[in-house]
Amino acid sequence: MKIPLYKQIKNYLEELIRQNSANPQFKLPSENQLSIKFNTSRVPPKRALTELENEGRIVRRQGKGSFIKQGNGKIGELISICLFLPHAGGNYFTEMIKGIQKFLKSMDADLYLTLTGNDSKIEEAMVYSALEKGFHGFLIFPVVYHTYNDALLRLVLRRFPIVFLGRTLPGLNISSVCCDHYTQAYNATETLIKDGHQDIGFISESGKSSISYDERFRGYSDCMHEYLSKNNIHKMEIEFFDDIPADELKIMIDNSIRRFFQIHKNITAIISTSNAFTSIYEYLENNNKGKNNIKIMTFDKPEINGSISNNSPMIVDQQPYQMGYTAAKELHALITSDSEIKHIRIEEKIINM
Repeated sequence: MKIPLYKQIKNYLEELIRQNSANPQFKLPSENQLSIKFNTSRVPPKRALTELENEGRIVRRQGKGSFIKQGNGKIGELISICLFLPHAGGNYFTEMIKGIQKFLKSMDADLYLTLTGNDSKIEEAMVYSALEKGFHGFLIFPVVYHTYNDALLRLVLRRFPIVFLGRTLPGLNISSVCCDHYTQAYNATETLIKDGHQDIGFISESGKSSISYDERFRGYSDCMHEYLSKNNIHKMEIEFFDDIPADELKIMIDNSIRRFFQIHKNITAIISTSNAFTSIYEYLENNNKGKNNIKIMTFDKPEINGSISNNSPMIVDQQPYQMGYTAAKELHALITSDSEIKHIRIEEKIINM
């Protein structure tokens, strides 16, 4: 007995499903493609696809196509990822988001953004809320504090797909994609020393609020010890995240920078962060220090209103675009193939602004 055409098409599709069951991104032929292949109208292909959908074998999305429904509930093309960032402004996070979007677009996966405001309690609440919404995985740029919340611990115990990007948290076995902060600072310091600088200052966020502080200071300190001496080490920690009005915070930061330069009068170069750059640069300009050729080496391109009039800074480019792209790729692998937990380091580039 001759097999009905729609049944032949269905058998063909079932074989494709069998061969590609491990690939949640595999897209089945469309009704139009099937009608051409089997030299028929679109009626038999439509019936075959409809039966497979009713049997729970495939998922069909209007305007997107038909995809294999995975046994673990992960529907290939429907993968959705939630990105947690402290905020979405600035060059660093803008480039990171672009990298994430680039990879996820190639996988036809959805991205949703959640902002934590660098607040651990908000981060915890947002994680629980995202879990309820059924996301397949999380990309998390952890809040600045050393402690981590109960929600992250629960995710680890559940083996929920997570990738930290930008920085890691100690003691949690979670995949991460970030830079080697120690090596960054060491290389930045070495570059300045080889350019002839000896009195190099180190100005950064307070160690209590920056996970990267200890590693960066160690890199700076070790390099200074190796090439010069401990007498050439000049550091200052500034709290950029105090919960006080913005105008009061600016005054506090400006006063701290002023005291630093009053104490360390022989400074010829500064290693700092993009958070501190504007305040340092403004102080040097307002106090005629810019003419003294004090070089600033900053982590990531700072946000600057207007142009740099003197001595443009050097940038430790952490390559946030590549970081975002790689983190999205690793998370996708965790979701779709249960890949191993990895800790990937992105190599920095030192460039002139």
